[in-house]
This record gives sequence, C-alpha cells and structure tokens, in this order.
Amino acid sequence: DFVNSAVRIQTLYSPEELLQAVSKIEKDGERVRSERWGNRTLDVDIIFYDDCVVESNDLCVPHIDMQHRDFVLKPLAELCPYKLHPI
Repeated sequence: DFVNSAVRIQTLYSPEELLQAVSKIEKDGERVRSERWGNRTLDVDIIFYDDCVVESNDLCVPHIDMQHRDFVLKPLAELCPYKLHPI
C-alpha cells in the first residue's frame, strides 16, 4: 500500500542541500536503495524549487516525470493550484 502526499515548505537550503536533507530523512526512515522502482519504506521527491530549473546527475527540478504521474499532480494541484511548470 502507498500513501501519497505533497508538502510545501520554505527553506534557506539550496536545491542540492535540500536533496541531502531529504535523503537523510529517507535513510532515517530505513529507505534502502537496492533496485530501481523497488519497494521502499519512504520516497521523498523534490518536485519544484520555486521557479528554478536544476539539471545534474543527482537532481532534476522540476521533477522529470511529474507531468505523467497523477499521484503527484493531484496533491500538487490542491497545494498550489496556480503553479505553472517553469519549462
């Protein structure tokens, strides 16, 4: 079973620092990265970071597949109904 949700936060962290923080949260939640698309106890994704576009080996913002995932779009629409994709 999955529980999908979205949160909106304010942070002084850069996108890369935020990724480190959410990775620690996943690790503390006993997330094990053994296989892609495998079962997981916790999965935290950074969907947007203001209107920034970030493309690196470790982080793509906006999230590269967000527009194909209703489980991302529905909670996101409730949180920020007027948010536009920056690309």
